[in-house]
Amino acid sequence: MREHQIWFWQLIISPHMAGLAKAMADRGHWVVYVAQHEMTPQRAAQGWQPPSLGAAQLRLVPDAASALALAEQAPPQAVHICQGIRGNGQIGQVQRRLAQLGRRQWVVMETVDDSGWRGIAKRLAYRLRFSRYRAHLEGVLATGLRTRQWVIDRGMSASKVYPFAYFLPEPELLQAHAPLESTTGAPFKVLFVGQFIQLKRLDLLIDTVASMHRRDVKLVAVGSGPLDAELQQKARQRLGDRVQWIGRLPMADVHKL
Repeated sequence: MREHQIWFWQLIISPHMAGLAKAMADRGHWVVYVAQHEMTPQRAAQGWQPPSLGAAQLRLVPDAASALALAEQAPPQAVHICQGIRGNGQIGQVQRRLAQLGRRQWVVMETVDDSGWRGIAKRLAYRLRFSRYRAHLEGVLATGLRTRQWVIDRGMSASKVYPFAYFLPEPELLQAHAPLESTTGAPFKVLFVGQFIQLKRLDLLIDTVASMHRRDVKLVAVGSGPLDAELQQKARQRLGDRVQWIGRLPMADVHKL
């Protein structure tokens, strides 16, 4: 058995974490990637596909009982990296069991939307959650510009909170070709890839491109979501032929684009 064992606990095989798990396995660590599903229908509809885990071992646990049984089988020295600390489904039950067993545990945190009156309740809920678990956590991996300080403000020690990022494999297209050279007079293209939802603020990008004095800037939009028709209409009205609305694409095709 290899010296270091790293266990990822995720709801799906996320492209944001699978690359990291694969890289760790490639470097000789024993990596186990645990997920409830390979992919959710919602993410599949957005063009997500289950990524390769390389030498990392995949374990699918469809229910909490299976997840808890697997957690108890993990070696005592294993490091567990868990998705979130609140509102994370059966992973929350796994975290409680890992704490009871005294196992090494880390949390990956994304930015929490704490705007409005609901934000007050969220901040309180996270403070209570961290007060309960901080003694059992070796660290928090904070993704997002302000997430680290937000977690510290909720009661975690600054020495245990680390800036973190998602890791995607470098597309083969970029590895195989030299960097593209700029061409004088060629139009600029701004590529947006994401969900068509209010949180992503594609409407702001449309307005920004439309407000530019130069007219050789084109917007290319890739994605899907409930605001598709509304945003597409806005883009046509504000930008005319300076918008290319591609819609949903498989992730591999997004890399090529």
